[in-house]
Amino acid sequence: MAIQYLKQNSFGRATFLPLSVIKGRPLSAAQLSTIQNHPSLIGTAVSLVKFEQKYSEIMNNLLGNVVITKDLKGANELAKILQYRVRLVTIDGDIVNPGGSMTGGAIKQNTSSLLTRKGELEDLKEKLVIMNDKTASLETKVKSLKEDVQKEESQQENMRKDGEKLRLEEQALKGELHHSELEEKNINDRLAIYDLEKGDSPKNKKH
Repeated sequence: MAIQYLKQNSFGRATFLPLSVIKGRPLSAAQLSTIQNHPSLIGTAVSLVKFEQKYSEIMNNLLGNVVITKDLKGANELAKILQYRVRLVTIDGDIVNPGGSMTGGAIKQNTSSLLTRKGELEDLKEKLVIMNDKTASLETKVKSLKEDVQKEESQQENMRKDGEKLRLEEQALKGELHHSELEEKNINDRLAIYDLEKGDSPKNKKH
């Protein structure tokens, strides 16, 4: 099980959402009816995102009771209408929590709104596509270089084998030459002995 795996390896904690168990918590039709004409309403969070149908229960569980508004003033008005039972989030990131508590402010002056972040996300996606293309191009070049190296190594191996073959042939020829020289020496020695024997024969002796 994944949780047991995290425990055994001390990989931290995680929340799992089993598809067969999780049930959505969307706003009721009555709740939607009471706020649908409010000028600050943008929509429920779950209606503003795209996902596969098989994840509908999970998305409704996570975002079904989250309402997106234009500003904090409108969020407070809508929270009052909904009796502070849902979470409302403005496009600037301010939050009105269930029960009425609010979370907001800014860490930096250039804190991005949700819309700005969406633009940044699209920009990052484009950069990712470019990087993937560059990576694919580099992988192709590396593959080509590897093939060239393999060809070069193969040629060098063939040249080494040819050189070894020539060296063996040279040694064989030297062996044959040495053998021929020995045979020639043996023949010359025999001829010399023959000439000596012939010179010592009785017919050649003087009386």
